[in-house]
Amino acid sequence: MNAEEILKQYWGFDSFRSIQKDIILSVLDSKDTLGIMPTGGGKSICFQVPAMMKPGFCLVISPLIALIKDQVQQLKNRGIAAEGLTMGMTSREINLALENCHSGQIKFLYISPERLLSEKILERLPHYNINLLAVDEAHCISQWGYDFRPAYLQIANFRKIKPNVPILALTASANLNTENDIQEKLEFTSKNVLKSSFARSNLSFSVFDENNKMLRILKIVNQVKGSGIIYVGSRKESQKIAEELNFNKISAAFYHAGMGLNERTKVQNLWMNNKVRIIVATNAFGMGIDKPDVRTVIHYHTPWHLSSYYQEAGRAGRDGKIAFGVVLYNQNDIKNLKEVPEKEIPESQVILHIYKCLTSFCQIYLAETDQLYKDFDIVLFCQKYNLGPSLVSKALKALSQLGALEFLDSYYSPHKFIFALDYTEVYKYCISNKRWEPLIKALLRQAGGQAFHEYYNLDIPQLTRALQLDINQTVTLLIELNKLNIIYFQKEKNIPQISFFSFLETKINVKTIESLRNKYEIETQKSIHFYTQQFRCRSIEIQDYFGEKTDFKCGKCDICIANKKKEQIKMLSDEKVKKLQETLKANPTLPKDLVLLFEVKDEELILNEIKYLLEMGTIKTSEHGLLVWK
Repeated sequence: MNAEEILKQYWGFDSFRSIQKDIILSVLDSKDTLGIMPTGGGKSICFQVPAMMKPGFCLVISPLIALIKDQVQQLKNRGIAAEGLTMGMTSREINLALENCHSGQIKFLYISPERLLSEKILERLPHYNINLLAVDEAHCISQWGYDFRPAYLQIANFRKIKPNVPILALTASANLNTENDIQEKLEFTSKNVLKSSFARSNLSFSVFDENNKMLRILKIVNQVKGSGIIYVGSRKESQKIAEELNFNKISAAFYHAGMGLNERTKVQNLWMNNKVRIIVATNAFGMGIDKPDVRTVIHYHTPWHLSSYYQEAGRAGRDGKIAFGVVLYNQNDIKNLKEVPEKEIPESQVILHIYKCLTSFCQIYLAETDQLYKDFDIVLFCQKYNLGPSLVSKALKALSQLGALEFLDSYYSPHKFIFALDYTEVYKYCISNKRWEPLIKALLRQAGGQAFHEYYNLDIPQLTRALQLDINQTVTLLIELNKLNIIYFQKEKNIPQISFFSFLETKINVKTIESLRNKYEIETQKSIHFYTQQFRCRSIEIQDYFGEKTDFKCGKCDICIANKKKEQIKMLSDEKVKKLQETLKANPTLPKDLVLLFEVKDEELILNEIKYLLEMGTIKTSEHGLLVWK
C-alpha cells in the first residue's frame, strides 16, 4: 500500500496535512530528517505511516511515560501492534515485548532515551530489523531546548549499531540554534530540516489584564459557543470554577491528577462526547487529546513557559475553524511569574540532599546502569527524612527536568495476565484439573489467543460475572493459578512511581542545577513580555519566539483588533487623551461630568475614547455608574 492508502485505512484521513507528506517522502528516501511542526500538526503520523510501509519495526524514543502509554494505546485501537517499555513493567514483560519485536509481531516499540542505553536493549539491537528510529520531542537533545535531557546525547550511539537506519527527529519547538544542535548531536549524514509555520491562521490569541477573571470567563463562554478548556493552577481552583460555571447554567466538569483514574476517564469521555461543554483542568489534562471542535482555551493563570502556553492554546481549533486562546492575568500573576525560578527550583544543596535521600530510600546503587522503577510513598519518605511535601515535589520536578529521574504521582496498571504455557499444554491442564476449568475457559473467552504472546489487561468485573464469584474470590483464584505456573498474573496497581536513571548521577551537580534556574529566569522574562506588551501582534510574537521571522499581522488577536478600532474612530489629540486618562486615574468620574471637562466640539471624540478604553478593559464602570481606571 502507498502512504495515502495506509493513512486512509488506519487513520481515516483522505490526505496529509501541511508538510506531513514531505517528511514521509524524505524518510522513505532513507534521509535523516528533522521535522518541525506546531502542536496539533500531526507529528506522529510522520513516522507511523512510513514505518507501516516497510518491513521491520520502528523504534520510537520518547521522554514522557504518559505520552508513550497514550500513543501505544492509540495505535492498538487502530489495530496496529505496538508496545512501550514503561515504568511498572516486570523483567518478564520487557523480555516478552523485545521477543515480539524480534519475531515481527510488533510494529512500534516506544522507549525512553535512558532505556535505550540499558545493557538489555543495547545487546539485542544489532539482531533486530529496525526500519526507522523516531526521536520525539527532539528539542530535549539540545542545550538550547527548554527541557534538556542528558540521555538524549547518547542516542547517536545507535548509529554505531545500526548505521543504515534513518533517523526522524520531531519537535514542535526549535529555533535555529536548536535545529543545528539536534542535527549535530544525532550525527545527521547531511542537514535536512522540514518545517511548517507556527502561525495558526484560524486561532485568535488574546491576553487581558483582568481583576475579575470569573466575570470575563462567563462573558467569553457565553459569547463563544461550543466546547472549551479552562486551564487553572490548582486542583482546588478547577473544582471551584467548574461549580461557578454550572451555577451559571454552563455545563462544566473539573479534571486534575488527584482524581482516580476511572473518574478522570469518565470526565474526559463526557467532554470528548460533548456531554459536558467546558472542562476546567490543571495541566495534567490534554496530552494525547485530539478533539477537533474546541472553540476556546482559556488560561486562568499565566503559564511560565511560552512553549507550554502555545501547546495548550493550540488544542483549540484543530478543525480549522475560528477558535480563541485567551490568557487572563493581573499584577499578582506577573509578580508570581517573577518569583517562579526562586520558588520552583530549590537551592542546589537541597536538591542534591533530596536526591541522595531518594536513592537511599529506594535502594538505588551507583553500580546499577539500567533504568530502575520503584514504587514511591512520598508521605513515608517525607516522614523518614523530615522533609516538607512541597519541597520534595519541587525537587522531584527539578530532578526530572535534569534527566535524573521521572516521577508519576499516580501510576495506574490494571489487572493483567499472560499464559505461562502454550495452548496445547493449557488445554491438557484444563482437562486434567477440573477445578481450574471454569477459570481457564473464562480467561480464554475474554483474552483469546492474545494472552499466549503478550500480557492482556483483564476485565475483572466481566470475569467475576462469568465465574459467579465476587471480585476478591476471583483475584484470589488468579493468584493461585499464578503460583501453579499456569499463568503470570499481576494485580492492579495505582500508586506513585519513580523511574531512576541512576547512571546519570554525576550530571546532577551545582552547575547543572544553577543552569536550570537560569533557564527558568530567561523563560519567565519572555513570558512576562508576551503577556504585558500592548503593541505587537500576538501571532508575530509567538512566531518570533520560535525563531520564525514575519511581519504578517494576524488581524484577530486582542492587539490587532484594538488597533483596527483605533483606526476606525476619529482620534483625540495626544494631549487630550493624556488629560482624560489623568482625570480618571485621579478620580472615578461620571461620563457626563468627564465630557464637560472638554470643549463641546470634542464630545463625540471623548465618547469614542471612553468606549475604546472600556472595550480594552483599561477602565471599567462601577456599580454607581462611575468610570474607574483599572
